[in-house]
Amino acid sequence: MGALIIFVDGVGLGDDDVSRNPLAVVAMPTTRRLLDGRPLTRKAVLARPFSSSVSLQAIDATLGVEGLPQSGTGQATLWSGVNLAARLGRHAGPYAPPLARELLQSQNLFAAAGRHGSVAFANAYPPRYLERMARGTARQSVTALAAHLAGVPFRGPNEIRAGKALSAFITNELWESQLGVVDVPDVTPREAGANLARLAQEHKLTVFEFFATDMAGHKQEPEMAEMALTRLDGLLEGVVGALDPGHDLLLLTSDHGNLEDRTTSDHTLNPVPGLVWGRNARAVAESLGRLDDVMPTVLAWLSGELFD
Repeated sequence: MGALIIFVDGVGLGDDDVSRNPLAVVAMPTTRRLLDGRPLTRKAVLARPFSSSVSLQAIDATLGVEGLPQSGTGQATLWSGVNLAARLGRHAGPYAPPLARELLQSQNLFAAAGRHGSVAFANAYPPRYLERMARGTARQSVTALAAHLAGVPFRGPNEIRAGKALSAFITNELWESQLGVVDVPDVTPREAGANLARLAQEHKLTVFEFFATDMAGHKQEPEMAEMALTRLDGLLEGVVGALDPGHDLLLLTSDHGNLEDRTTSDHTLNPVPGLVWGRNARAVAESLGRLDDVMPTVLAWLSGELFD
């Protein structure tokens, strides 16, 4: 049994207004099938449960702190189980404030999950980024920093060629055209999802980070939002088609709202999704009230405390 977390940057649960919320209008057949035909919005939370293996929770990303949630404190809170925004007295980001590094060195989901079995960070990085990491000059998301501080190996071209890692953009076409890495196979989002599921079956905890959603939200480009959501939905299709809902767990969540409201290019105060699929989905979802609930909930599932 293993847990897979798909972390999508900058996706909140907005309203059903198709004029402002891409999640309400973009065709996402797999996501809607999981939610009994509903889009991934606040209204869908009221319709739960959807089945014995699917549930949805609205997770508070404000953490009781005034101002717009940010990636730095949001992701650090998610991976540490500690409300970093409250400790700082403000939201901070996009990268890790100094206290985040200190916090993640002592409390870290990647490290804690490693006591239950092997842990994988599924994102693949190009050689030049891995070289910067070796020199200590790479700029990392807080999610990548958490994996790094826990000693989780980073994946590169060999792993993506073997289907043992994923591009940050899910499909691989940018690896040759923009990163100069050759012989990387083309994959559809569904194939990438199947690869991710196979990787998750080999580990106790697997994490994949997808940040194109936050980029699309800030740029306010409808085509970019549609591409990001279409790829994400295809990824989910491949994942749920390959994992076993009677044994495995999938959690899709985020750090703050953004993409779901195209009337602003900034972050939002909306809750973020806790879309849960798999074994004891309802119990997991009901445990997710705020971002600092994610780490203890996942660890409780890994230890068997949330099993029937």
